[in-house]
Amino acid sequence: MSHCYIQLLQIMVLTISMGHSQVISGGKIDENFKQSQNVWQYVKEATSQVDEVLGKWQEALTPQTIQLTTVGDIMMHEPQITSGYDPKTQTYAYDYMFKEVAPYLKAADLTIGNLELTLSGKDKKYTGYPRFNAPDELADALKDVGFDVLTTANNHSLDRDFEGLKRTIDVLVQRGLQCTGTYQTKESSETILIQEVKGSKIAFLAYTYGTNGIKVSKGKEYSINYINKEKIAADIKKARDLKAELVCVSIHFGVEYARTPNKAQKEMVNFLVENDADVILGSHPHVLEPMEIRKTQMNGRSKEVVILYSQGNFISGQRSRYKETSAIFNIILNKAPLTGELSIKEVTYIPTWVDYSRVKGKYHYRILPAKRAVHLYEAGQDPLISSSDYEKLKIALKDVRSMFKSDDKRIVEQQTFIN
Repeated sequence: MSHCYIQLLQIMVLTISMGHSQVISGGKIDENFKQSQNVWQYVKEATSQVDEVLGKWQEALTPQTIQLTTVGDIMMHEPQITSGYDPKTQTYAYDYMFKEVAPYLKAADLTIGNLELTLSGKDKKYTGYPRFNAPDELADALKDVGFDVLTTANNHSLDRDFEGLKRTIDVLVQRGLQCTGTYQTKESSETILIQEVKGSKIAFLAYTYGTNGIKVSKGKEYSINYINKEKIAADIKKARDLKAELVCVSIHFGVEYARTPNKAQKEMVNFLVENDADVILGSHPHVLEPMEIRKTQMNGRSKEVVILYSQGNFISGQRSRYKETSAIFNIILNKAPLTGELSIKEVTYIPTWVDYSRVKGKYHYRILPAKRAVHLYEAGQDPLISSSDYEKLKIALKDVRSMFKSDDKRIVEQQTFIN
């Protein structure tokens, strides 16, 4: 580009010289001066065009970042369902649950979560554990607070059988939410969900170990992605063939309430790494498990893989020390100038805690950014946080920081608050 700029300057100088030589001839003003007097205008226009091109190149040469934000299980136990009910209007609303974390979710270029329930409709009866069915208004809230993609392959996908699975997809799609892992038709099950983020193609895949002991309907085996190594490897390859520059695999596995990954989880993660996954998002244990950024080799080149063994409960009605504690994870990617190649810059996390209190005679659930909530309590700015809540928040902060303490300086707690 600098060579082109020099060439243009040479042309400009030559043009000016020619114009000047024609202005004075034999001590008299050349008649052609009237035509050549616009040379400066031409020069100015040419310079402006070059500056515009240089500006675009400078923009293209400036490294970009992409932020993928991911959270764990989105659940609705019965007290949560009733907490959003307004008897006057006979409607539900759940935005209040996410109000404190919405700014963090909206700050991302793309936000993903694990929807561990069905949206099967009122006629199928709203219930929590053990077979979940929540009001459609939950989907409204998730869209409003910034979610883009929801994984729907988990052990509660079939809690209202195939019809419930099918309706759940309808409800999400109608609200502009993408989902992956469950399907209404065989044709759709053969597609790969790819989202374009800042010009980069990112694929999202999801699989589950099982479906709550409920068998998939005969002839509907395509409707849910069970963990099957052959299929997973084929899907990742298909995503690459579709020019996906990043492949995120959500995997519902492990042991409930275990805070360390077991042998089977580690083996599955190794398999995913070996088959070219870039981001691995674990769920099912309902508590946090460790994360890492792993260096590996793929097709003769070095790459790194983000591994979150379990993201815990983002929102649920489960009340105990580790089940009510989770985090918002921000996977920050560098996008290389010119080539557009993506690489891992860092993974930041925001510890969260689910506040549980009674407001106007009914249960009230809020996901709180734990560090900010501690700050607000100490400043006397959140009257809903009790002294016992304050102590639990400090424990939650300690637990999350301890879980993700790492020698890798790219795994760090986000220090800034977002209001």
